[in-house]
Amino acid sequence: MKNAVTILALAGTMLGFTIMSPAAQEDVEPVRLLPERSAIMLQVDGTARHKPAITETAAWKALEDTGMRARVFDLVQMFIAASAPELAPTARKSMDDLMSRGLSFAVSISPDGRQFTPYAVIVLHNAAEMKQLVLDVAFQVDPSLKNQLSQREQEGRSISHITPQPGMEIALWQEGAHLVLAAGITPVERVLATLSGKEKDATANPLWTRLREESSFTVDHLGWIETKSLLDQFGDLPFPKPPSGKELSIRDFCDILGIGNLEAMTLSGGYKGAATWSNASIIAPGPRKRLLKLLDQRNITFDELPPMPANTDNFYAGSFDIRKSVDLILETIEAVAVTADQNEDFGNKLTEFQNMIGGHPRDVFSAGLGDLFCIYNDPSSMPIPVGIGPVLSASVADRTVVESTLRRLFELAKQLPDAEKISIRESKKNGHTFFSFQIQGGVPVVPTIMVTDDWLVASIMPGAAQSFSARTEGRLSQWEPTEEVLNALTQLPKEFTSISVSDPRPGYRSMMTWAPMAMGMLESQVLPNISRGAQRVEMPFGIQELPSVEELTEPMFPNVTVSTVTKEGVAGQGRHSAPGMPVGNVGSAAVVPVLIALLLPAVQQAREAARRTKSKNNLRQIGLAMHTFHDVYRKLPQGTVDNSELEPSERLSWAVAILPYMEQASIYEAIDMKSGWKSSANKGLSGTVIPTFLNPSQRSSVGLHYVGISGVGPDSANLPNNDKNAGIFGYNRVTRFRDILDGLSYTLMITDSSRPAASFMEGGPSTIRGFSRKPYINGPDGIGSPHTGGLQVLLADGSVRFVSENIDATLLEALATKAGGEVLKEF
Repeated sequence: MKNAVTILALAGTMLGFTIMSPAAQEDVEPVRLLPERSAIMLQVDGTARHKPAITETAAWKALEDTGMRARVFDLVQMFIAASAPELAPTARKSMDDLMSRGLSFAVSISPDGRQFTPYAVIVLHNAAEMKQLVLDVAFQVDPSLKNQLSQREQEGRSISHITPQPGMEIALWQEGAHLVLAAGITPVERVLATLSGKEKDATANPLWTRLREESSFTVDHLGWIETKSLLDQFGDLPFPKPPSGKELSIRDFCDILGIGNLEAMTLSGGYKGAATWSNASIIAPGPRKRLLKLLDQRNITFDELPPMPANTDNFYAGSFDIRKSVDLILETIEAVAVTADQNEDFGNKLTEFQNMIGGHPRDVFSAGLGDLFCIYNDPSSMPIPVGIGPVLSASVADRTVVESTLRRLFELAKQLPDAEKISIRESKKNGHTFFSFQIQGGVPVVPTIMVTDDWLVASIMPGAAQSFSARTEGRLSQWEPTEEVLNALTQLPKEFTSISVSDPRPGYRSMMTWAPMAMGMLESQVLPNISRGAQRVEMPFGIQELPSVEELTEPMFPNVTVSTVTKEGVAGQGRHSAPGMPVGNVGSAAVVPVLIALLLPAVQQAREAARRTKSKNNLRQIGLAMHTFHDVYRKLPQGTVDNSELEPSERLSWAVAILPYMEQASIYEAIDMKSGWKSSANKGLSGTVIPTFLNPSQRSSVGLHYVGISGVGPDSANLPNNDKNAGIFGYNRVTRFRDILDGLSYTLMITDSSRPAASFMEGGPSTIRGFSRKPYINGPDGIGSPHTGGLQVLLADGSVRFVSENIDATLLEALATKAGGEVLKEF
């Protein structure tokens, strides 16, 4: 399965590959390769197919004509080059071509509606000539694939394929101008049957016509998840392991949840004039019950919206009846409990919960609230104006009930862990009630809840609530729909259950205003930390190559999306100019260093976590090779390859001995085992890089970054096998698993090295070390790692653990010996 994941992941990376010759033409429509019974389907045409339409859009003029999109891709390529320089140009071409040419994807569970034969197919449009390049990169990612890949001729096609497990195949081949990747049960046969017309293709699915042909704009992409066909095919099958032991079909269980009439979820998008359009829908014809009944909410109007700041750049508002929703959820849970013969238990637990919260959930959680909710941005409410000041507001039906419920919930919250670190202060101002949360520990926010006769307002800082109060009293101006927003609404449904308005211009203005500072910090603080060894990663462009703020934002206008409820389900429609930026109206130069200072540690920690995981896998592979060696020879390799004519530091290391069991037999066979690692016979091989022997967190990219543990004491590598201070490895010591009397799970075999060996072939103290001088970790012995807080160790049982640098020295000494007689109850 590892190979399947590798190839599929690689295919995802290569999705944008296209043919090299611009003269090549499509001779097969990609949709003809997708089955009618696609449970999941996605097709992205690519910008080349709709060039006249897309060049008229604001998004193209703002991001493509100005070169902004290219600069973003430059940065992505730069970061890829930091970890995989050889793949960076290929990845960049993949991104560019993906946008231009597009792709198709489908998953079918049962092509004929009767038997369970799932498969998936990815069609890379106009990518046929890239087949060999895809394979070459696959071999680079996982060299073992070359030995597993087979070729066969099928219906005039050359199919490259592997069989990761019996009955499953992953195949890659050229189909006309396209490159096809298919995986599953007989995937090639299924795709070719669809292409030949033996099985219907996706155009025969009614959803295709609905999304592609009935749209009012030029469709660029569409997709769906169809559940109705799955339920029709498999709904009568028994539900696995029914909790009550009763016979229950999948359809029965779906009906209990109320999702039995959920037919599909769809999306489509494209272009019309200056706007990009998007549609999304949940198709669930009525009557809806239980969970699907949650979709049925009332329409709202602009007059009902709360008084938002005049300068807010985005908000979402919608109706949601909490009281009815709580009842529906409880009804669903109770129906499941009755089916499982646990209705009595459910009733008891509901009673306990009611006693704990002080009332029925519908009364506590609806708690006097109305059914209108709004989240908006108040960019001026934060003490550091980072442009993000989220505020939640909810309509109030009964203020007295709301306030009493809040006080009851605050009392319950005192029972939570660390509740003593939060103090809640209640106060009155201008007839409104404020609840402010003071958090110990220097947290620079004061979450606040304000209750008025009409609204409940929750914000990160009290300023947002105070401003809200001023707007309700007319002392501050409030948001009103602009002509641009009203123009968008003329092309969208007049009635809606929710609306989202987002102006992308303030975010882009902020981004461009502080781009010089951000780029400077990126070049001086980030790039030096991600460069690989001597290969420094450079900024791919200068600040002068970015577009001006005016040319970037001039084509833009507010993005508006509304949702509506119909007899058929829920539909969302949006009219957009450009993707929104999350920064908003940034008004201070302090924001960039603040954001980068917050983001950089997180990025570095994420990268280090990935490196540490890779190193952990390396140690596991080394452990597996050690166990395989022991299975063959009934012993572990010596610390150095036996050679009485050479000093230990001149001999070959233990790493050489396990090469055949790490898929490195060719290198092993080329090594002269009778000569030293620095000898003329082995000189050409000593610099060979074995990726499994390298810890990605080390600055060096050659040698051996792990060390075998010889025991305790300055001369532990020379101790006899029966010495209580001896560890697994010695220069001449032979260790068998039966010699490890302390237990395989309590004996160190290999650890990270803080002073890596220059070559994996180097024997002696560079690759065999013991604990002799404190501190034992990252101390003078050279046992340690660049990982923060400790090092990773391979135990004799093959498991890998992280050991804290603060581990008790006596415990570490006990772990280093194989027969010390210490009793370790836990580790």
